Amino acid sequence: MGNEFDIREYLKSISDPEERARAIHEGGFSGHPDIADMESAAADSGGGPFQQLLAAFQPRTKPISKRALQRMQRRVNASLYRWDKRQHRMIKIKATAPAKTVDATQESAEPAAPDETIEALSVTPKTSPTPKRIFIDQPKKPQAPVPGSVEEGIGRYVYENQAKIWPHLKGEIISRPEWYKPKPAAPVPVGSGPFCPVRKQQRSSDLTGDHVAKLYNAIAFAMWQHGAIMNAHVIILWETMHVHNHETAARLLSEYLNQAKKWATVGKRGEPRQRRRERTGQGFDFRFVYVHENATQRGFHTHILCTVPRDAAKAFETWSRKTLARLARYHEVGRSVRVVASRERGEHAAVVRCWTWFRYMTKQLDPRAGWGFIDEPPHSLRTILKVWPYRVAQPVTCAQLVGGSRDIWTKAQKEAGFASRLRYDLSSIYDGHEMDEWHSRQRLAQFGPLDLG
Repeated sequence: MGNEFDIREYLKSISDPEERARAIHEGGFSGHPDIADMESAAADSGGGPFQQLLAAFQPRTKPISKRALQRMQRRVNASLYRWDKRQHRMIKIKATAPAKTVDATQESAEPAAPDETIEALSVTPKTSPTPKRIFIDQPKKPQAPVPGSVEEGIGRYVYENQAKIWPHLKGEIISRPEWYKPKPAAPVPVGSGPFCPVRKQQRSSDLTGDHVAKLYNAIAFAMWQHGAIMNAHVIILWETMHVHNHETAARLLSEYLNQAKKWATVGKRGEPRQRRRERTGQGFDFRFVYVHENATQRGFHTHILCTVPRDAAKAFETWSRKTLARLARYHEVGRSVRVVASRERGEHAAVVRCWTWFRYMTKQLDPRAGWGFIDEPPHSLRTILKVWPYRVAQPVTCAQLVGGSRDIWTKAQKEAGFASRLRYDLSSIYDGHEMDEWHSRQRLAQFGPLDLG
C-alpha cells in the first residue's frame, strides 16, 4: 500500500453505504476533494442516521488535517499489516492454508510437504471502529437553576452548610452564588394544639413615628441622665445563622442582651465575684437600643446601639460572636455578627457619630409619619430627623420592632422628669445639649452652687 494513505481505496473496500458514510463522518474526511463524488453518493443513498449526520456536516470550511490522516492510516495499517521484526518493516498479513488430510499409505510412501503460507489473493479490509471525536466546549457562565428545583435546593444547602460539611477548612469555601437569596421567614403556626393551627399574622416592618420617638428619647436620656454616649453599633444577620423564625430571633436577642449586661458588670465595684471571664479590667453599665428590620437582600436582621468602653470593644466583639454562635447553635458566625466601635476621640465627635447611626437605623420610618405641635400643621418626621433614604422591606411576624434597656426607656424617663427636645424645640435635636446639661449637674454636685454675693 506504500507509505501514503489512499482514502478512495479505503472507502471502496466498504460496501455498505451506511458504514461508508459513517467512516467519512467519523474519520473527518467530509469535504475532502478526492472523495467528493463518493461523499455525495453516500449522502444520497439510504436513510440511516449516518447519512443524515453526513448531510448535516457536509459544508466544511476547514480542510482535513494531516494528523487526522495519520491517525486513520495507523488504524488501517493495524488491521491489514503487521510489523516484521526480522525485516524491520510492515508486511501484509497472509492467510494460512487449511491443513491437508493424507492417508497412512501416502504418509508412508512420500514425506508430507511442509506447511506453506500463501498470500491471500483478495483480503477484505477489516473495518475497525474509528475513535470518536471529542469536542471540548469552552467554559460557559453557569446559569441560575430553576426556582424550586432540585439543583437549587442542593446548591442552597451546600452553600449554607459548607462550614458543617467541611469543618476542617477555615473561611468561606464556596462563594455566594449570584442567584442566592436568603429565604424569607414563613409564618409560624401557633395555637393550643396541633388540631387548631392558627398562623401568625404578618405586620409591616416600617417604623411608626412613636417607634422613632422612643428611640430618640432613649438615646438622648442616656446622655442627659448618665452621660453615656452610644459608641458601638452591632449588626446581627439572623438568617445567615439559619434562624428564619422572627419570634425565635427576637427571643435569642433578648437572651444575648441579658447576658451582655451580666458580662459587662464583671469588675464593677460592689458586684459579687463571678466566675472567670475572658475580659479583664473594670466593668461598665451596658445600655442599648435596638431595631428589627427585614430587608429584601439581607433578610431579617437587627441593629443595636450600645455603650461599650473603647478598651473593651475588641473583647466585646469576641464575646458576642461566641455567645450568639452558642445561642443560635451555629458555630460559623463570621459573616453574621459585626461590631463597629466608634473611633472618635472628642466628645462632640462621638455625639455626632451616635446620631448618625441613629439616622441610619431609623431608615424604615414610614414616609407618611408626621410630627408637629398642636397649633401647627404636622410636618414630615423624616424631614425633621433627616433619616437615611427609605428602603422597601418585607413584613415581619415578631411582636416588637424596637426596644431598649430599662434604665433609659420610657418609665425611667418619666421618673427622672426628662423632657425631650422633640416636644418643644425641633431645631436643636442633634446639637448635644444633653451632655452639656449632664456636665452642669456634675459640677453642681461636686462644687455646689456658686456664691455670687
